[in-house]
Amino acid sequence: MTLLSIKHIPDASYLRFKALKALLRQSQLDSIRLQQRHDIQINKNKVTINDKEYVISPLICDPIIFHYNEQGNISKAFTMRCGEYEAVFQLGSGWISDE
Repeated sequence: MTLLSIKHIPDASYLRFKALKALLRQSQLDSIRLQQRHDIQINKNKVTINDKEYVISPLICDPIIFHYNEQGNISKAFTMRCGEYEAVFQLGSGWISDE
């Protein structure tokens, strides 16, 4: 008999948070590839990127508005807070790191 020990089973909010970070990273890469500014608004359980809306329920995030320019640089540094999860966005590069 083999026993498997699982220390942490991700819940739906954690998985949505990871998906949100991936979506924002893709938006940054698309802004570089397309040489086009990407305006982003996060408001509770919705994310709007260039007028396209994404629902991130059950995740609830603090409101924030920012953009990536044509070179992929972020407009401001900030900490994104979604429930118990946080990610820091660095000025300029827009690099996302978990806090």
